[in-house]
Amino acid sequence: MQRIIARRLRLRDAFVVLALVVATAAAACGGDTETVVQTVIVDREVPGADVVQTVVVDREVPGDTIVQTVVVDREVPGDTVVQTVVVQATSAPVQQSGTLKAGVGSITPGVFLPSKLLWPVNLDKVAWGIADPITYHPNLAPGLGDPTSEALAVSWTVASDGGSVVFKLRQGVQFHNGWGELTADDVVYTFDDALFADGTLAKIAEQGVWMDRWEKIDDYTVRMTTKPGESLIPLWARNLSNNSQIGGIWSKKVFDDLGADGAANTPVGTGPFMVEKWTANEQVILKAQESHFRQTPSIKGVEIREIPEEATRIAAFRAGEVDIIPVSLRFLPSVLGSTGAHAVETNAPTRQVVWYGGNHWVKTDLLTGDAVPPRTAFQPDDDHPWIGDPDNTANHERAAKVRKAMSMAIDRETINAAILGGLAQVGPNTWYNFAPSDPEYKPEWNDEFTFDPDAAKALLTEAGFPNGFDIDFFVTPDIPTVVNPQVGEAIAQMWNDHLGIDVNIDSTAYSAKRPSLVDRSFAGAYIWTYGSPGVDEPQHYNQRPITGGWNPGVEIDCVDQTWFDIRAELDSGARRAANADAQQCLHDLRWNTIIAKLPIFAAVAKNVDWEPTTLPGVAVGDFERVTIR
Repeated sequence: MQRIIARRLRLRDAFVVLALVVATAAAACGGDTETVVQTVIVDREVPGADVVQTVVVDREVPGDTIVQTVVVDREVPGDTVVQTVVVQATSAPVQQSGTLKAGVGSITPGVFLPSKLLWPVNLDKVAWGIADPITYHPNLAPGLGDPTSEALAVSWTVASDGGSVVFKLRQGVQFHNGWGELTADDVVYTFDDALFADGTLAKIAEQGVWMDRWEKIDDYTVRMTTKPGESLIPLWARNLSNNSQIGGIWSKKVFDDLGADGAANTPVGTGPFMVEKWTANEQVILKAQESHFRQTPSIKGVEIREIPEEATRIAAFRAGEVDIIPVSLRFLPSVLGSTGAHAVETNAPTRQVVWYGGNHWVKTDLLTGDAVPPRTAFQPDDDHPWIGDPDNTANHERAAKVRKAMSMAIDRETINAAILGGLAQVGPNTWYNFAPSDPEYKPEWNDEFTFDPDAAKALLTEAGFPNGFDIDFFVTPDIPTVVNPQVGEAIAQMWNDHLGIDVNIDSTAYSAKRPSLVDRSFAGAYIWTYGSPGVDEPQHYNQRPITGGWNPGVEIDCVDQTWFDIRAELDSGARRAANADAQQCLHDLRWNTIIAKLPIFAAVAKNVDWEPTTLPGVAVGDFERVTIR
């Protein structure tokens, strides 16, 4: 592997780039080749020159610091001088030792075809280090347009009209098991299959509704264009990163040689870990690569076991059978106290949210102009009093009262104390993530978190349901990083105790329930999660018409319109103002309600150091950042 170590000098108003590259022949014992670069960087562009941004490396190699450099990539006669001298030097290879053992709630099927990477099958492919995304960001992403050293794209250029992006790819990145070098062909194949294959299930197809074709310019350059009439969304780079749902870049050669079925079953990525074994609902075994551009693992491999029951996972952790497990907030203090382990926060805090399914109010797809087909779940009748009809004012107002009553009957503080270990945050955050410190915040929005069973009963009686009603409540049991089943069970009991609602808890596995969310036939209540986006982010969380995509049981016109209006708006203030209006709409109509904001932790054995960046929807990952002492 070749590393670039740069010392940076700056000459203001100078048009000189002087690069001194020093390297010496690698030692016989074999080590990484390092290139030492001293660069004098101009402070402004050379007229007519193409200025590009090279790899940004923000970590240290022993004895050397790697920093960002900017270079002019062609000479301007009389102005720019580039001189290079090459010598060789050697660094010691990473000494890999130990195997990390992790216990997780579920192991998804081993599927590796881009168009088959539906949620949650897409999540672990990048998080577990099997594939690399084209961009890479930690929880707090760099500014728009800032590349990082950890991505397949080392630089990019955005068209002035926001209609396209040209990516420069890292050279020399190899696919696992001898499948060759990653090139532009693989990037184009990945996105073409994910976005445009017949019957695609890819999660990125739901998110990337603004993306059109990707095209190869040369072996290491690709262009992404937006659909006609669209432009880049403000956080497009994050949508293509490990912080999103992309599922990684995959080998076109595997697809060409083995076909779609063969590619779906063949785990060939470029990440720091290779798959040795993948058995759904049982075990995954990963082997560390000897070197990787992002970070070479210090461990030899990883063994991941599916242990669905939390009590069994905790017992395995206490017995030393596994080194890392996700732990619910309720049990975290006792697990740490009894083992001497430490807790690591594995992702940004997420929110447990209840949606009242069947509220499909959107009639026209704003992106296509097409009429939205009738939704089976839209049943605004006496058997579904939480579903409102916007075309029937009395019915719509009645349903809003029912939903508000159900929200007021939830004792969030008791749930936090009894189930979440007192570690969650109850209010005053909103779905659009406005807080009291934000100028747009309205104190009335905090009413959502009020527990008042008497007022809730009175409101339900006013709506015409003094004795309650029957409702199905979907509480998935098999994705603990997303849903805490005990929270759902507590809510169901409170609805019954305070409002007389007869709740049928539906504990179907998520994979079996998902089709009813995709085809919009789900008409019950539903506890799920939602992250912590910025208050200026365009967001809809699929609460809008998306053909073939997952949906939380609702399609809301004010959410859809707000997202549509600001999806390409570059003015942060305008995006904030629009989101504040949408938050008021949510406050008035309550098609969903937040229960609490939860930090997400894993328990880590005392001899293991682990500093993950971001693991959206995944309990463990970033194994290249693990050290076993």
